[in-house]
Amino acid sequence: MVTGCRMLVQHEAILAGPSSGAVVYALKEALFHEIPDNSVCVVILHDRGERYMDTVYNDEWVAQHLNAGSL
Repeated sequence: MVTGCRMLVQHEAILAGPSSGAVVYALKEALFHEIPDNSVCVVILHDRGERYMDTVYNDEWVAQHLNAGSL
């Protein structure tokens, strides 16, 4: 979830919530293993990230509450 959120911010300038981040990360993982080349994929980003600035987007909070590998 954290990785997906941060990928969206870094590559697309989209501040999304953790549910959206989890969907994006799952899609990224599936792209490398299950989805054929030249496929079209669609995801719905159903939450915004503003209210997660103190958690998902805060390095200190992530380090304290989640595995460091979640970044």
